[in-house]
Amino acid sequence: MLELITATCRALACDAKLAVLYQLRTGEELAATEIAVRVGVPLDHLGHHLARLAMVGLVSRRRSGRKVLYGLADGASARFNAVSPLRHALAEPQWATKRWREKSILHLSSPLVTRLSRVTQRAMDVVFDAATAFGNVRRLQLLRVLFEGGQCDPAAAVSELRMSPLAFARHIEKLESRGYVRDQRAAGWSLAARPRTAFHGALLSEVGAALALP
Repeated sequence: MLELITATCRALACDAKLAVLYQLRTGEELAATEIAVRVGVPLDHLGHHLARLAMVGLVSRRRSGRKVLYGLADGASARFNAVSPLRHALAEPQWATKRWREKSILHLSSPLVTRLSRVTQRAMDVVFDAATAFGNVRRLQLLRVLFEGGQCDPAAAVSELRMSPLAFARHIEKLESRGYVRDQRAAGWSLAARPRTAFHGALLSEVGAALALP
């Protein structure tokens, strides 16, 4: 499960893959050639992105005659359902960017993204920001401790997870910088009461649900 979450979130933290997912946001199924034209990437590069998106369950594919059609996956039965918050963010970028304090695009400057509307660019930046926190198994292990116990004592976490204090500090800082955890001083670390944006909160909820599965 940890590997599935990290692979999915790494796919979301990629400008080209986000541009592909944006083209599929309406539910329309498209052939690879059409997606390549809309996104503006060579067909062979697109094939790599589509294969990765399909592998982690973000994109579905089916054969129709000689064509293979791609669409945004349903996600309802997925063990890690990142599709639901993603679909919401791409369809309603104002929902994703509400409370997003950053005034400029922080992460995504590729022409694949900057050709889109400003509000869509900012929504994609939110998705990127939220997903990058979950691209490492060790950070997911820390989150599991927080979801299960409510708090995380640094010394106890270092011992339980066999993690060096330096690694703990690096991973917890990443989670804090993304607004997922907060320092409770003497009580240790806890999940933040209010994530940065609605999308951050929705993705964190899906991560928590997946981490709770056997």
